[in-house]
Amino acid sequence: MALLLTKIFMTMAQHPLDHLRIDSMLTDPLADTLSAFTVVGTELVRFESSVPFETRFDADERFTFGVVITGSHNIWLDGETAPVRPTAGDCFLLTGARAGRAFNVEGGREIYCSDYSGGSGGVMRVGTGSMNDVVVAGRLTLDKEGAAWLREALPPVIRLAAEAAAAKPTGSIIELLRSESEADAPGRRLITSRLADVLLVQTIRTHLADNPEATNWLAALTDRQLGRAIQKFHADPAADWTVASLAKAAGMSRSSFAERFRRRVGLSPLDYVTRWRMHKVRRELLATSLPFATVAYRNGYASRTSCSHAFKQVFGYSPSELRAEQKLTLSQADGARPPLSEPSDDSFSL
Repeated sequence: MALLLTKIFMTMAQHPLDHLRIDSMLTDPLADTLSAFTVVGTELVRFESSVPFETRFDADERFTFGVVITGSHNIWLDGETAPVRPTAGDCFLLTGARAGRAFNVEGGREIYCSDYSGGSGGVMRVGTGSMNDVVVAGRLTLDKEGAAWLREALPPVIRLAAEAAAAKPTGSIIELLRSESEADAPGRRLITSRLADVLLVQTIRTHLADNPEATNWLAALTDRQLGRAIQKFHADPAADWTVASLAKAAGMSRSSFAERFRRRVGLSPLDYVTRWRMHKVRRELLATSLPFATVAYRNGYASRTSCSHAFKQVFGYSPSELRAEQKLTLSQADGARPPLSEPSDDSFSL
């Protein structure tokens, strides 16, 4: 393992991410966003098959991330004319927005993942003997509001091809993920979870770089000038941000910045500021017992009334209603974690 970890660091040094056209400093908002949206973390499973199979999956709130270790794995979303076909070494991300089916061979035996042993960190096997198709997949359960906002900026399925230039730094990580998924060593679940997090971020980075003209709030991270402004805002969201101060951070005139931001992001600069602040407010309300006035102040609002108004405009319910629902759920569960933090009991489906 030590040799593989050393190889990872050497590979990343040899393949800097400049070709992604995302400045290294500008990855902070992406990390900030994913950290705020992720509630449960990563549930991992290793899926192995020696026979033709097909299984359906439903649309849900979870994001599924996977790496094809051997063989191929077709993902055909409902409404599409052709499947996405990740092969050995490829990564993929499903945002949960669409139902569909997964299969290794068209017309294979229909299976139900609940019929096979496995689960978080486990192994699901279909057939016996040599396993020709192996996929290591992780499922992220996100805060529902954060998931909805992230889903707006991503297609329902993303494939990171092994031969792509952006995939080069991930080769050693995939190899370590493969070896860890086969082993039964102490710390296995922690290591595989962290490796999956790295591959998830790399997949999103690559998608952003491959779609430089996309119009959504994540797309601005690939724009050097807009990205600088967003990076500075995320570093201090409670500051008194205006269009003028954001434009100054970007090194642009106020009018040029406002026009370019709306064209690339689909929101005005101050609408973006408000939406991100409200996601942070919501996260703090769920994760802490701080008074609402304190949470509001920590996120740039001297007035709890103005913060409450903005919160309700973004989410459709008030901060007090959110905490009342959380309190009720906690009392019904007799001290269990908040509802958004509970892992699903549903079977893992690829």
